[in-house]
Order: sequence, then C-alpha cells, then structure tokens
Amino acid sequence: MAYPPIMPGNNGKISTDDALEFLGIVRETFQGQLAKYQEFLDIMKDFASKRIDTHEVVLKVETLFCGHPDLLFGFNIFVPDGHEITADSSSDSFEEQLAHYMKNINLK
Repeated sequence: MAYPPIMPGNNGKISTDDALEFLGIVRETFQGQLAKYQEFLDIMKDFASKRIDTHEVVLKVETLFCGHPDLLFGFNIFVPDGHEITADSSSDSFEEQLAHYMKNINLK
C-alpha cells in the first residue's frame, strides 16, 4: 500500500503533525502485525531517550520497513542529511524503488 508523501509542514520544517501523520501510516501498514508497529514505537522511544543514535535508528528502521519502500522514503523526511535510507538492499535498485514510489503517490 502506498501513501502520499508526507511533506514537512510550515516553511519546510517538520512538525508534530507530520510525525503523527507518519505514525498513523505506520500503524495502518502494520495493522495486522502489532509486534512490528510496537517495535517501531520502541525504536523511537529508545532514540528519544538517547539509548540509541541516529545511525542505529536508521539501521533498525531500514530492517523493520524492508519491503515497504513507501515507509522507507517517508521516514527520510525525519532523518538528518547524510543518514537517509537510499534503498532496500534485498530487492529493487534505488531508482526502481523511487520510480515505484512516485508512481504510487501520483495515483492518490
């Protein structure tokens, strides 16, 4: 399932509403897999409490969202420059994933 891209709120800055919208998309995507949704929440809690750093968040989220390029690309708006998730190493190339993502968001 593909979702429209989450674009940062006012003036290109990410807002709480952007984060809540993305969280809702993650919840909907994993609605039949509560453990995966809970794992995402746990990753975010660990980051907020500084138990893990940005690099570790990206690695964990990349693994968790494997097979969901829409979530991977959507998550990138929350990631600092230089830490973006660029491809799902287990499937298509970055260019193929991006083309698929862009095609799906244009259908909405």
